[in-house]
Amino acid sequence: MHFSTKRAYIYSEVIFVKNLKDMIEKTPCRVEGNANVEITDVTADSRKVSEGSLFICLVGAHVDGHDFVSPAVKQGAKAIVASRPIKVPADVAVVYVEDTRKAMEDMVPFFFDYPARKMRMIALTGTNGKTTTTHVVAHILQQVGYKTGVIGTIHALIGDKNWKPTIRRQMSSIWNGCSMKW
Repeated sequence: MHFSTKRAYIYSEVIFVKNLKDMIEKTPCRVEGNANVEITDVTADSRKVSEGSLFICLVGAHVDGHDFVSPAVKQGAKAIVASRPIKVPADVAVVYVEDTRKAMEDMVPFFFDYPARKMRMIALTGTNGKTTTTHVVAHILQQVGYKTGVIGTIHALIGDKNWKPTIRRQMSSIWNGCSMKW
């Protein structure tokens, strides 16, 4: 889920800067270091850390975010969310939680002022016609002045931006290599 000598990212002309103390208020945690620090970005990708970031250590199937704390700190992380002991300089706060994914679910929406509360979402399920229906509905809504987005297996379309999901390409290669007969 990016910010003056202190850099701030601008989303829809809004600058997001939050105090770590406020971000962790609803998250069961233990803090080591100064929780009264301004956070200018939140990321779980150490390559995208910038000055003032909060870096969240997610544990995946093949990669553990705890292994990337040092590069994140070198790139300017001011706070780390971790689920196991880590070593950081004294000026970097560490927020210890039981589950970093759950902590991320609590902190990220707060950081971005709960964007889902400002959106209306429509979900479509079924066997046939979902892609066509979502695009027709999006077109109708755009014609009457709404900003729309469509996310599906073929692509994600938000305004004029179109993203092809990499997971589809990965899944496709998995299925192509499968010898099962249906």
